[in-house]
Amino acid sequence: MKETLPTDEELCAVWYKPHRENGVDVANTFQEIQAFAYRSFEVMDLDGDGFISRSELNYFLQAEATSRRAKSFIRFILYRLDDIKKAYIEEVNPETDGVSRGDIKEYFDKIQFNG
Repeated sequence: MKETLPTDEELCAVWYKPHRENGVDVANTFQEIQAFAYRSFEVMDLDGDGFISRSELNYFLQAEATSRRAKSFIRFILYRLDDIKKAYIEEVNPETDGVSRGDIKEYFDKIQFNG
């Protein structure tokens, strides 16, 4: 059975809830994922094209050196890759299967301000 991912609307609906039942601070988690993506961008952009591709993300997801927490952030990015890519229209290399810093910024801004 394929896991159903939350829609953007569902993610936005929980954005302003301070805590979920299990004590996870959703807003803080989104900020951590965004910070991780920014901080790790150059490392994960293995070919240096300015985009983090699905294959580059999968490489780090499979790497033994990648921490469990980092793998959870990478999974989030992978699951939402198409939505993140659509958040910002690139003027250069729009046919890539990856996301740029602009995509990441716009996607997380959208989540934050749509709540």
